Amino acid sequence: MATLSPGHQRLARTSYATRSRSTGIPASTLWRRANNKPSLAAKAASQQYLTPQEEQALVGYVLQLADNGYPLPVKFLRSLAVVIVRCRCLQSSEDGIPGTG
Repeated sequence: MATLSPGHQRLARTSYATRSRSTGIPASTLWRRANNKPSLAAKAASQQYLTPQEEQALVGYVLQLADNGYPLPVKFLRSLAVVIVRCRCLQSSEDGIPGTG
């Protein structure tokens, strides 16, 4: 087993809260980095429901509706996103079936 230098031993014994106060980095960030967890941005990107292009198209559509005097209630955004994802799934499955093109 490798031995740590005295400076590293002292650092290893300090808590995340102590290191957070001395570095200005949030303790939760220090813990995630020490435990090889993804950043919040990386985790959010992996859980994104729509692709960035689909999201832009949805935003453009909603803004166009609002500009034309038909503002879309927020509660309908989820159902529109589901429709977009279903269309994406149908298109990708049709592309993969032999003899359909």
